[in-house]
Amino acid sequence: PVDLIFEARARRDVRGKIEGIFGILRDESEHARLERLKDEIVAVLGHELRTPLTAIRGALGLLPGLLDHPPSDAAAVLLESAGRNADRLARMIDDLLDLDRLERGVVPFVPARVALDAFVRGTVATHREAAGAAGVTIRVLTHAAALDCLCDAAKLRRAMDCLIANAIKFSPVGGSVEVAVRAIADRAWIEIADSGPGFHAGLGAAAFDRFAQADGSTTRHGSGSGLGLAIVKRLVDGQGGIVEVAAERRNGGCLRIGLPLAA
Repeated sequence: PVDLIFEARARRDVRGKIEGIFGILRDESEHARLERLKDEIVAVLGHELRTPLTAIRGALGLLPGLLDHPPSDAAAVLLESAGRNADRLARMIDDLLDLDRLERGVVPFVPARVALDAFVRGTVATHREAAGAAGVTIRVLTHAAALDCLCDAAKLRRAMDCLIANAIKFSPVGGSVEVAVRAIADRAWIEIADSGPGFHAGLGAAAFDRFAQADGSTTRHGSGSGLGLAIVKRLVDGQGGIVEVAAERRNGGCLRIGLPLAA
């Protein structure tokens, strides 16, 4: 099949009268072919890789108990590394599948009225243990206590979980993460700021592209797949929200989510 797109535009004179029409015929066949190829690759990831990966993870978990004696320190380190990387690969496959579903518009969004201050405090509370283990303090700053927004709570929580986890990961020991809630014009805003190296500041809007990484070196802090922020953007966009890199701070980076206020 051949996919063609025709675009027509009118050329007007200084008085606004149409004096000519020109058109562009664009062949989208190659783009459509690549989209179909992408869908096939994602399907392979979902169905052909998950099954053997599940078997590998299961075998790694059972292996220590099947040995006649405890594994040596070197063997234990290798087993732990293999298990950690198998888990990371599983998360990457899940992220790719989730992103594909979001981009195809097959994920339903169910917006409802949400009391934002309580919601944010509850979400942050689930990250306090991880923050403490990383030597990072985390706190909520409320600039509008009685603030209700319209959102899909489950989708918003997942987006916030990703942003808060990133903020903790990129903050140094002794650093802090601040989650602020405020109302500006017709939107409620959740700002998540870290005290790290300003990971997102240099990327701007490109931070939300697939596989975006501020530092592609082998010494990069953390080992993310580069899909998290792309998923966050789709989760927020799907409920009429905005996610953006806030103005660069003197120390650290800041991402914020804007949501429609409830009437």
